[in-house]
Amino acid sequence: MESLQSESEAYFVELHEYPIEEVFARLKASEELVREAIVGLVSQGLASMRSRPSPATNRPNTLVTFSFVGIVSYKHLVLRCLPKFFEREECCGPALERVIKAIFRQRSSDISPNSQHDESLDSMQGAMDEAVFFVADYLQNGEYPANPIVRESTSLGEIDWERTISEQTPWLLGDALVYLDPIHTYAEADNSDFCQQLHLAIVSDCFRFLKSTGIAEVIGIGSWPPSETKLSDFGSPDYLLSRLRSEKQVQFDDRRLRLLELMERHLERSMSLRSFESFGFFGTAHFDIVWETLCSHAFSNQRDLPISRCLSHAVLSGRASQLSTNSTMKDLIERPTWRIADGSLCFEQESAGKLNPDVVIVHHENGDCLAILDAKYYALKIGHNTVSNQPGVEDIVKQHAYQMAMQEFAKANGLTMQNALLFPTNSETRVIGEVSYDMLSHFTGGHLIPIAVVLVNMNDVIDFYLGTDMRWAPRARGVLAGL
Repeated sequence: MESLQSESEAYFVELHEYPIEEVFARLKASEELVREAIVGLVSQGLASMRSRPSPATNRPNTLVTFSFVGIVSYKHLVLRCLPKFFEREECCGPALERVIKAIFRQRSSDISPNSQHDESLDSMQGAMDEAVFFVADYLQNGEYPANPIVRESTSLGEIDWERTISEQTPWLLGDALVYLDPIHTYAEADNSDFCQQLHLAIVSDCFRFLKSTGIAEVIGIGSWPPSETKLSDFGSPDYLLSRLRSEKQVQFDDRRLRLLELMERHLERSMSLRSFESFGFFGTAHFDIVWETLCSHAFSNQRDLPISRCLSHAVLSGRASQLSTNSTMKDLIERPTWRIADGSLCFEQESAGKLNPDVVIVHHENGDCLAILDAKYYALKIGHNTVSNQPGVEDIVKQHAYQMAMQEFAKANGLTMQNALLFPTNSETRVIGEVSYDMLSHFTGGHLIPIAVVLVNMNDVIDFYLGTDMRWAPRARGVLAGL
């Protein structure tokens, strides 16, 4: 990665607390500029500040916490934030580069003009996402298609037989009618088409923005911008929006309409973010979702597959008898049922939501097994006779509930149940212990198995997810065999 060589660049770790003086020192920039950046991040929910009396001076000491994973740029400042389980920031550039590539792949796995925008994203995140989309979409699908202009020719293009027959007199040669000067027509793209040129300007602006933050190199976008024209050359945002809306009224082509909608939204966002025009952000404030995706891929998740794909000749008995082999593995977990009996009201209704484990897999690494795995994005700390930063009681109860929901199916099909929590680490992948809720085990007659605690090397599963190193596959089999 060709990173930005700037005195105002620094690494931090998500959710670690930093005295604001340390942030000033790391970024080597003016206090005023760094405070501007922090205040902007706080307003977007990507950072927080709190005061705590200094033990040395008893005066208030401001602590800053960054709550994102990724890269933020503000003017000439660049803040790079690592996942929260990292112990320190030194020599972590390659690790963060892997993380950024994983986030990019997750977002762009279905790059298309009709990709749905996540309205829950904060404004700066959405702006960077749109920049990545416009560049990636241009490289994949090209520019906004210009409106073709039909031109007439004596030799180029296809013969317009309807006009030729109606406007010209044929010659009779033998038994054939011959037109000596047929009319040809051909379609020519108008390179001055306003919306096409506007699209190229937006793509170019987005590329320059990604280049300035270092994101372009990380995600492998190395092309030069397709146009030197800037958005400001086209007129005011209101004028541009008016032109785009006029174009939408006369277009019926799906790709054109989708690009017009995206360009319109991009301009509206630009108008509403003038106070943040110097900010750029690529990353996520919800790395737990990325970790779930990584674990799902690493262990070949079968949760959403038909039962018949996971287990041939599956026996569906008991509560599962109402399902078919085309039902998915997650359908084995029932929904809660509300039963109302209040006067004349008497009915039953299933809840819309239900328990949904991250990973369900039938495997044969150590006999025939049904494994339920849950990705836990926690910075688990193991000390001398202490465990900290672990999931709460509700997570343990939920994990046991997964087993209770599936153990009847497992028993009917001769499968041994396995249950595990997957935590990210920078060290080797290994099982380090187990957790159980003995009260629940007592209520169920001792049929609940302990939940294995597994540390999973994040770099290994990211490389496997990106397809750059496939050595994880046998390690995954080893983890399943050892549960």
